[in-house]
Amino acid sequence: MGVVQETGPGVARVRPGDHVALFYVPSSGF
Repeated sequence: MGVVQETGPGVARVRPGDHVALFYVPSSGF
């Protein structure tokens, strides 16, 4: 879990200060 520090010009769904959780699922390559 983390807190958004800053966003770029094309980002609309999160704002600085928002709490987010990122999930990474590596692909198997098949």
